[in-house]
Amino acid sequence: MKKQLEHSTELITAKAGLLICDTFEKYIGLPELIDSTFPKPGSNRAFAHSKHVGTLVQMFHDGASGLEDVRELAEDKALQKMIDITSYPGSDALGNWLRRQGSSTGVDCLWKVMKQLFTNIPGKDFTLDIDATIIEANKGDSEKTYKGTIGYQPMLGIIAENNIDVFSEFRKGNCSPKKGIVNFIAHCRENIGNRISYVRSDSAAFQKSVVKYLVKEGLSYSITAIQNEAVLKRIEEIPEEAWNIGIDAEGMKTGYSVAETDYAFIGKRNKCRLVVKREKKTSQLDMFDSSEYRYWAIITNLSSESYNANQVILTHQMRGQMEKSIGELKHHCGLDHLPCGQFSANAMYFTIGILAANLLQLLKQDTFFDDYLKASIKTFRYKLIHLPARVIKHGRVLFIKIVCSLDKYQLIESAYLRYSLSPMLC
Repeated sequence: MKKQLEHSTELITAKAGLLICDTFEKYIGLPELIDSTFPKPGSNRAFAHSKHVGTLVQMFHDGASGLEDVRELAEDKALQKMIDITSYPGSDALGNWLRRQGSSTGVDCLWKVMKQLFTNIPGKDFTLDIDATIIEANKGDSEKTYKGTIGYQPMLGIIAENNIDVFSEFRKGNCSPKKGIVNFIAHCRENIGNRISYVRSDSAAFQKSVVKYLVKEGLSYSITAIQNEAVLKRIEEIPEEAWNIGIDAEGMKTGYSVAETDYAFIGKRNKCRLVVKREKKTSQLDMFDSSEYRYWAIITNLSSESYNANQVILTHQMRGQMEKSIGELKHHCGLDHLPCGQFSANAMYFTIGILAANLLQLLKQDTFFDDYLKASIKTFRYKLIHLPARVIKHGRVLFIKIVCSLDKYQLIESAYLRYSLSPMLC
């Protein structure tokens, strides 16, 4: 069949799902919350802070990879009609705003906004997973990380039950992951209203100051232990008959063994459990290491009545979900690329990316309960944001004709009606 291309000026968009994101943000009062939290702009002609944040959030939701991609939104006249936007800040304006706010109180203001949003999250006794990640970036102020790459090394705190990032700290690449963990956990607890009861971490939190803080605050914890001389000595003292075959999450026997002992990490009066997993080495033995086993150890104060040694291993291993969450933020939310040459501006950009991801999580948990609750950002964007629609104005009504399956349309319609017709939540 013969085909012919023609240019069209019809109001058609491929981003119809952004209507739901925009309506949800207005429903929770996000623009008003941002403008009331940030200091007033110096000029009456300047874009409001909510305009800059909202534009960047929309770019993250759409899958933009840099500030220049704001042109894609500016050229989409159907999208602008659909969400009642007349103009967007340009890439230069966004960059200048990030630098200006990043060097001031912008990051703190963003976390104040998110703290307010977190008050509406249901639930308590949350599990906090903390970890640092490396973002490679050859910027003027980036530093060499412990892996030898150049970039930044932000710390993140994510709630395991709902995948919400309750706090992040943007750090230089040469910053030790062990730095300031007590204060970091305290910030996480404050932001979520002290509803954290269990903290999981890798060996960066294997510090007496961290464990003392957790014990003092009455929090449960499990921390990957550094295999120093004292830890290895306690492991070697475990009798052979105390080792049991490990059981995986499906109840199947594994190739490793599990045992436990006690460990006086912060003094004999506050001994914790030292749970150990051992596997036989499959590679050739090291001439300087005669041990035939490879160990992985955890210190914890989880009750032995509720968690036997094997259950401690399985529960602590669930923090691996956080690595998936961080990978999603970096690769599907675009935070593996930082657009500015200044540390403070990139910290601002990174935190807005966290806000954008949290908004999608809140939206999924509030509306899309079944099919999309556990969907990744990439899947959610592919199935519910990048939908084609035709925008037609007839009389005083703007018709948005979305092309998708009937069940998906009904889901979108119900969400839109709920958020557009209900009073603002905040």
